[in-house]
Amino acid sequence: KQANVERSTKQEEEDKADDPVGMAMTNVKERFDEICDKYDLRDGDAAGEVADWLTSGEWEVTAKRVAQRFKMEEEDAQVFLAWIAQGLDFKVRNAEAQAEAAAMAPSPSLLDS
Repeated sequence: KQANVERSTKQEEEDKADDPVGMAMTNVKERFDEICDKYDLRDGDAAGEVADWLTSGEWEVTAKRVAQRFKMEEEDAQVFLAWIAQGLDFKVRNAEAQAEAAAMAPSPSLLDS
């Protein structure tokens, strides 16, 4: 039984070494979820308030301000913002990739000929 646990742990470590970027994202997501639970940011009001506050453009969004605003530790605020930044970056990259794919696709009028 101990050998199975050790084998499983070794496999997880090898997987992490094979995909450090993917594992980093997974770790940040796990921490983000923990932070949302810890500070009760999942309920309807809090989630909307967080989204409004971060997208309002009224403030420079820093970990210190997020920590003060949502009464969290600054380290938690850094992780919280890091996950949001990764999500926004993914959204931008995905939109760019879709635009490139659409530009490379043949025009529907050419297919009808």
